[in-house]
Amino acid sequence: MAAAESSDPFLETFNQLTEVLVKDAQERIGEKAQRLTAVLQSNTIGGKLTRGRTVESVVKAYFAAQKEESGKRKCVAPEDDPVFIARLLGWCVELLQAYFLVEDDIMDGSLTRRGQPCWYKTQGVAMAVNDGLLLRSMLFRTVKKYTSTKPYYWDVMELFMETGWLTELGQMLDVMSEQTVEKDQSSSDPYQSFSIDTWRNIVEHKTCYYTFYLPLALGLTVVGALGKEIKDADLRKHCLLIGTYFQAKDDELDCFGDPKLIGKVGTDIQDTKCSWLAATFLSKATAEQKKTFQDNYGKNDDAKVAVIKQLYKDTKIQEAFGEYEANVAKEMETILSGLESALPWYHTAFSALWVKTYKRTK
Repeated sequence: MAAAESSDPFLETFNQLTEVLVKDAQERIGEKAQRLTAVLQSNTIGGKLTRGRTVESVVKAYFAAQKEESGKRKCVAPEDDPVFIARLLGWCVELLQAYFLVEDDIMDGSLTRRGQPCWYKTQGVAMAVNDGLLLRSMLFRTVKKYTSTKPYYWDVMELFMETGWLTELGQMLDVMSEQTVEKDQSSSDPYQSFSIDTWRNIVEHKTCYYTFYLPLALGLTVVGALGKEIKDADLRKHCLLIGTYFQAKDDELDCFGDPKLIGKVGTDIQDTKCSWLAATFLSKATAEQKKTFQDNYGKNDDAKVAVIKQLYKDTKIQEAFGEYEANVAKEMETILSGLESALPWYHTAFSALWVKTYKRTK
């Protein structure tokens, strides 16, 4: 994959960072470090980059409200420009995302990612596992290199460490839910643990924090607003709401979305995922429908996948999702209204994130 288009300052920062990280490794292992260019470009570029850009948008919104333009108020070196630091931290979020996706695709046995074969499919499992670890290591090397002299250095490090830990706990819960079904196959109801509460517990840990809380908290930390202009507890509450909706939408797209649009072939049914669709279906299905579900869910068979999708249609799961989506939108309207009057500069960044998330098609 070619380097990112440089007309965009955010993408240009990635090109600069790639050069720095490859050179860093070259000092240790020589020309073999050039392989990291492909590792970075293939696993970090290609997505929507919403997480990374959110860090930048928060910082830029703050300075716009101050009627100041970071980096142009006075001559400063790039490493002293808060917007430049925000872009770098945004790419650190994308490196974390890349690490999670490389490892997750291996665990799930996924076939495609962002319209391309999964990384482990082209590199082999052993190399891909190590590449994922390298992506995470490069994240922390970036944070240290560019923020170790900043007053918020340890706050940033703690955000990444806590978010990584929470996400990995969520992944553990996700895998455990699949293993529980496998162990309970001989029981009359092997899917009894598939509930909305179970799904929510997985999602809050696995998705909400690194997708929404981390980028917003990083931007707020850089400008010194976290804990002062907006309480951390309120930020977490808002992110859990938007994050659970984001994952519910992801589950819906995995089943009913167009693979050409979403960039992957959905496998939640085959992978025995405790998805929003599965949990909602089981909460309203008849005994006969549950039996059909048990006989067909978690099987890598196109005919059985089709049976599950038909069950979802028969029980109007997509209509139920529409109702859920409308309720979330009402809650978000209340939150956004409050932010607009109390903290208008932050409202600008947060509302833009909501617009990108609400009723997305990929």
